[in-house]
Amino acid sequence: MLNQNTKTLFSLLGEYVFTPEEKDKIFEQVQALLKQNIDIKYKDEHCQNALHLAAPKGDVRIIEALIAAGADLNSQDDQGQTPICIAIIAGQTEIVKKLIEKNARLDTKNIYGNNTLHIASTSGKDSEIINVLFGADVSIGTHIEDGQEYLNCQNKEGKTPLHIASEYNKGEAIRLLLWAGADSQLKSTSGEKALHLAAKNFSTGAIIALNRKFIKGEDISYIEDYKVALDTIKSYRPNSSSPNWNNYQSSLEILRSVVAQYQEQEKNKLKSMSLEVTFECSGHNEELPTGSALPDEKKIANDRESEAGSQYESPSRSPFPSNSECSRLQDDTLQQLQH
Repeated sequence: MLNQNTKTLFSLLGEYVFTPEEKDKIFEQVQALLKQNIDIKYKDEHCQNALHLAAPKGDVRIIEALIAAGADLNSQDDQGQTPICIAIIAGQTEIVKKLIEKNARLDTKNIYGNNTLHIASTSGKDSEIINVLFGADVSIGTHIEDGQEYLNCQNKEGKTPLHIASEYNKGEAIRLLLWAGADSQLKSTSGEKALHLAAKNFSTGAIIALNRKFIKGEDISYIEDYKVALDTIKSYRPNSSSPNWNNYQSSLEILRSVVAQYQEQEKNKLKSMSLEVTFECSGHNEELPTGSALPDEKKIANDRESEAGSQYESPSRSPFPSNSECSRLQDDTLQQLQH
């Protein structure tokens, strides 16, 4: 039978506090109760323990006191959420840091197959919390089993954190995920890549952030992705009176510009190949004279990766191995595309 002290503890942790004085009073009462006969393993009707209730309240002192008393920081509620998931949803960055310090698991999945990165990608403090989840204090073996699996984890809909960030138009979160090595080519169970979800939702910021391999030298491998994205956004065209109309127009303009420039690059590449074959067949091995019609490869290779790039720097000693060197990203991509 649940004792009165435990009931009182859960009641206190369920209260909303608005002033520092109220917060101090709750903390003092919790401290006193933890010295009494408390069932620290108790869970309520939603399978939440004391840490679940304390996580969104923002008092690091209570979190520390509950963990010291033996509260399970990796306990899952009836939705599969651990206390750190609750803290992420509430945007409590300091609580997230403290739970990581105390070795909370980050790769535990909820009933929908989402891990902490999926959840952070929808948070109001998405980039701030994702930066913490990639921090130097996070280690493989303690907080996560496998870095790439954690980063590219697919939920029950086959969506990775990058998919979720693209749906929610989280440009800064996308930049961080791509920096860490997120795979932009993974498909959801419905066959959609992150770029296609961004187009479907008129997520202009996401489209710009995902555009990290735009016009790179002779790399035209992404043209089909952009063609699909362009067809997708056209099929979801809203009414001109819709609040999404401006986002639709901006996203459509970007995708049209990208496809046009990819096609121009593809045409130049084919033209170059044709000229090379012509010169070889004619027995001409000398270099082409200045002013030749061949494409200026150096100009094409200038892929907007100047050193003035993103505001985010790589967290030191990141535990997440990248499959390829990630590009620096420009915040002025949209302006460049419109020229």
